[in-house]
Amino acid sequence: MKALRLVILLFFFFAFPLVAEGGIANSKHNLSVSGPGTVKAVTETELCIFCHIPHNTRPAVPLWNHEVTQAAYQMYTSDYLTRAGYATPADVGQRSRLCLSCHDGTVAVGSVYMVRGVTQTVPLPMIGVDATGKLPSTLAGYLGLDLRDDHPVSIKYDVGVTIPFGGGVRTIELNATAPAINPKPYRGVKLYGTATGTIKGYVECTSCHDPHDDTNGKFLVISNAYAALCTTCHSKDGWIGSIHQISTKPINNPVGETQPIGYASVAEAGCMACHKSHSGQGIPYLLRKVEENTCYYGNSTSCHGTLGAKNISSVFSRAKTHPVALSGRHRNLDVLYATDLGATNRHAECYDCHNPHQAKDLPKRVPAAAWYPSSVGATSNRISNSGALTGATGVQPTTSPLWAARTSYTTLNSADYEYQICYKCHSYYAIQNALSPLASWAGLSSPYITDQAWEFSPGNKSAHPIEVGLTSMTGSYAPRALVSAQMSAPFNTNLGTQTMYCSDCHGADNETTTDPKGPHGANNAFMLKGPRKYWPKNAAGGYWTLNDVRNNMNNWSNDLFCVNCHPLYLGGTWKNVAHKEHEDRLSGQGGVRCINCHIVVPHGSKRSRLIGYDTDPAPYNASGIGTYDKLLLKGFKKPAGPNNYSKSNCYSTVSGCTTHGNAGGYDP
Repeated sequence: MKALRLVILLFFFFAFPLVAEGGIANSKHNLSVSGPGTVKAVTETELCIFCHIPHNTRPAVPLWNHEVTQAAYQMYTSDYLTRAGYATPADVGQRSRLCLSCHDGTVAVGSVYMVRGVTQTVPLPMIGVDATGKLPSTLAGYLGLDLRDDHPVSIKYDVGVTIPFGGGVRTIELNATAPAINPKPYRGVKLYGTATGTIKGYVECTSCHDPHDDTNGKFLVISNAYAALCTTCHSKDGWIGSIHQISTKPINNPVGETQPIGYASVAEAGCMACHKSHSGQGIPYLLRKVEENTCYYGNSTSCHGTLGAKNISSVFSRAKTHPVALSGRHRNLDVLYATDLGATNRHAECYDCHNPHQAKDLPKRVPAAAWYPSSVGATSNRISNSGALTGATGVQPTTSPLWAARTSYTTLNSADYEYQICYKCHSYYAIQNALSPLASWAGLSSPYITDQAWEFSPGNKSAHPIEVGLTSMTGSYAPRALVSAQMSAPFNTNLGTQTMYCSDCHGADNETTTDPKGPHGANNAFMLKGPRKYWPKNAAGGYWTLNDVRNNMNNWSNDLFCVNCHPLYLGGTWKNVAHKEHEDRLSGQGGVRCINCHIVVPHGSKRSRLIGYDTDPAPYNASGIGTYDKLLLKGFKKPAGPNNYSKSNCYSTVSGCTTHGNAGGYDP
């Protein structure tokens, strides 16, 4: 008998050499009476028998001594894997079931087959378990039967899967050099099974966890500081050098977390700053919180919360925001499925505009304490000027008609321009209306959403240079660009070739001080930004007039949004003779209103200089109460310059404009 015991001791010494200090004995997997955890035996002194026995094991489970769970599970899946055609397992394999025999809470922790040659008919008595001897659901190690919030197990490691985009392909982002399969010695990150083609074995619980050694915490096979464990398998494009990979900002436990993240900085936490391998709230994708709450949570300890870096939480509490709080609607790779972005699934989660694995802090599009870039040029609309947008998906229209729907789009795995990100929602791609640039969706803060790819089309007569510089607009005619005197710095340079961001006009209330830059949320209508934020009405609720601009240029009319870039009246001089000639007109109505000639939505127009006709529908035509709260023109043709206007350039039949006859040659 002594010889047999010696053989057993030698077996466990060589098979599990880390049982000593730093191994099982000092870990929660020591379920004997001497164990340091809350779950342990009442009297049993042996460590290994809760899992192993050298003889009389159950059939087909080598050296296994614990009752194996027969439970059915809800398995991890995601839109990303499904749409990529990546095979997900229908059930948990036998190897991972060994671990789940305790961790799923269906089998008593003390339910072993044999103890010192004696078959057990009842579980060993334990403390720290529930009334039936099972792992309590309140413990961190409890996984339950719903594995949708746990890293997938029994899943193939298949690097051969790619996702087609119109502008190329996207890989499944797994390392081509996979971890070893069934390695000897049996340490480190590993896979199981056999390699077949591009499939490099299977992931099981013990791919990441070593149940015999808790040296790295949570029984990890290697430390996961700086994402070392995760990146053994996952090779996220653009991760190296991204802000979340290098940030030294401190990371704290978000409110509601029962387990500490356990790392000092965002960089050290790596993937774990946003993800939780087991029992996270964000299903799928193993997010710590549900969707946007992973990025910000209304408390001081979340990364983008009230006291975090770049306080996103505060701006999303304002009157006008992108709809990030519509949880449960975002589906990964939705850029490939326009129906995911339209009226019935309207949303704008953080990931729709930002790629957290690739986003960078530098270079900055706009300097600190500034509304606008210090300089502009032909490449000002490129994402490379704004690291925060790096890697976001987008769409690109393939045609540029004159004031018509752009119904053909190329999907982009990584957008090159900011507008390509915006067009995912603000274009026909999501609106799906080929007959009109207008749509009305439930939940909008205004009656309409407009097709901005339609409005900014280079085939139009006029548009802000979101896509191309004004001299490259194929639908326009000379002179395409404004002159320098009609622009404020920095937009008074590179006229005709300069481009701009959508977020040069739309953004937060206080981008020069405390607010993070970008169109996350604001209290102003349309999230208009800059020193002046009111259009088409002033702060008093009336439509802007030329009299306002002339008489109050240094007072409340400074709030006219257009003046941020266009100095309409300075030093007693109008920068456009057409404005000068109309400053005292319609005095009984308070003067000529800006919206009497210009469209209310100043993105782009079928006519030159953002002119609208009285036949245009709302919202381009204000159509407000009163005779003059609408467009008045029936015809317009662009002159050779801002001081070359004559009455023949315009046609209107409104009283006071009767001398503007129908000379012909007007924009359609």
